[in-house]
Amino acid sequence: MRLLKLRAYLKAAHFGPTMLITAISFVLATTLWWEGPAYVIAFTVFLGQLIIGWSNDLYDYADDLSHQRLNKPLVEGSISREFLTRCLFIMVPLAFLANLIAIGVSKYQFDAGLYIVAIPLFILAVVTVVSVLRAIPDRLPTS
Repeated sequence: MRLLKLRAYLKAAHFGPTMLITAISFVLATTLWWEGPAYVIAFTVFLGQLIIGWSNDLYDYADDLSHQRLNKPLVEGSISREFLTRCLFIMVPLAFLANLIAIGVSKYQFDAGLYIVAIPLFILAVVTVVSVLRAIPDRLPTS
């Protein structure tokens, strides 16, 4: 039963594209920086992708329900909107904190004179923080 719930959460997060984007960000980060910041970047991108996927499913719930898209986890009832919303409220602060850590890492790189490394990492972290905050739906659609 728990495995089915995990599959539903992964499906709601659009896990295939999430892992693809995370892998691409890791590969790009390892080519531009050393391995340490690459893990931070990949982790923050992964969290951001989970948030985007889950909030997208919450936002599209009413439309998916009206069009009877039974392949969606929320519509088929394998996960509930309330629990997915709770997951978002856990992931958003975690993603925000991870991006603050990335901003801190870029500050130390900047102070060390590694401007070419610090500035893109800082920009990526700030853009991710803003994207995460914008991904939270203003309101949940009613059933």
